[in-house]
Amino acid sequence: MRWALILLAVLSLVALMNWMRHNSPDLIMAAQKKAPDEPPRLFAQQVIIGGGLQEPPVLPIETEQQRLQRQRELYLQLYPRLGEVLEIDAKTEGDLYDLLARQSMDPRGSEWDTADAQDQVASEKDAQLEKLLGERAFSRFEQYRSMPASRDVARLNATFDEANRIRGTAIWQLTKLIHENSAHGSKSPISSSSYQTLPPDVEGSGRSQALVALAQQQDHFRMQEGWHNRIETEAASFLTPQQLDALKRSHAETSQSWRRGIESLRAEVGLTPAIPETPEATLLGIVRRRIPVPGEIESELTLTVNGESVHIEHIGPNSERFSFQAGSGLQVGAVATLYDDGWLEMLLAYFETRRGKPRQLDQWVMIGSPTRHKDGERSAPHDAGMETHRGRMEYRIRPTGITAAIADSPVRRSQDR
Repeated sequence: MRWALILLAVLSLVALMNWMRHNSPDLIMAAQKKAPDEPPRLFAQQVIIGGGLQEPPVLPIETEQQRLQRQRELYLQLYPRLGEVLEIDAKTEGDLYDLLARQSMDPRGSEWDTADAQDQVASEKDAQLEKLLGERAFSRFEQYRSMPASRDVARLNATFDEANRIRGTAIWQLTKLIHENSAHGSKSPISSSSYQTLPPDVEGSGRSQALVALAQQQDHFRMQEGWHNRIETEAASFLTPQQLDALKRSHAETSQSWRRGIESLRAEVGLTPAIPETPEATLLGIVRRRIPVPGEIESELTLTVNGESVHIEHIGPNSERFSFQAGSGLQVGAVATLYDDGWLEMLLAYFETRRGKPRQLDQWVMIGSPTRHKDGERSAPHDAGMETHRGRMEYRIRPTGITAAIADSPVRRSQDR
């Protein structure tokens, strides 16, 4: 067996999970949404080559107007046809591209400034945009520029001639539809399934890791197929038949690429190449899919932020998200999932207020621990290590006393007595 391909499965999972990170409340290992990249700011630089200071090449001196025009063209490429998307007239559209170009040349509010200074400059720029566009169009633009799906629609539109391209509000509708059916904007719970290595195999061995990576890739493939189906079904109401066919072909190419890679890996590990329609309970008797327990669970933890501690107990459906206020002004989002073998996964995300809105610090943190021993006795609550997160300030965070149990279970009632 070519173990290089098995290693590839593990590495591809890492890439997959990094890609799936975003700000959805229910996304496993999610991070902040990543908007399309803004055009770069223009800065001067010195170039050092071969250990000595080199004279930079002589470039034509640009006027401020030429620099402004160059930035404007970059925004035209980044956000094409904003007039149609935002339903604004041609003059306002032109003024918008001019304003975006001018704002990008403002050196204030860079990443080297304080968080307060960045917020102040960003608020000023947003106020300028809202004054130009009006409340409704500005609200749509705020959403549109944060959606990576806008690039997907632009690439799809580039395949059509002018007479047949997607136009008008259909651009906005399709962007929003793709965004809501993606890891970046899905409102449905998105989880990375948990797996248990079965004895006598050793948890964390190369083979078990490869099988877990394969199973999680298959889970994502099935989820992606569901998204594609929903997008195509809803898009049929506002796309032309030609546009819908192009969308379906794009989805089919993506699916085929994923399918070929997964089928190859399945064959390498000794499974039939075809991807099952439903997830397998076990893979080669080595890894087993954990099953979340049904019903309500009672979860608890103590969270210490910069020396301030808060103890939280929550009763609700398994895998339900709940929120609470912690020290140093942090808002915390938590998702506790208790599995049938007693394994607990607690996900935590931390938010601080920036520009009057919650902004997530870094990515979701996942803490896994057993809640009971092999003999069935409950384990002691788990203490996690110290975390450091940075935002307006440095936050030193330590979750401790992490545990969960089926709510009102006989074991729980006997302990309460």
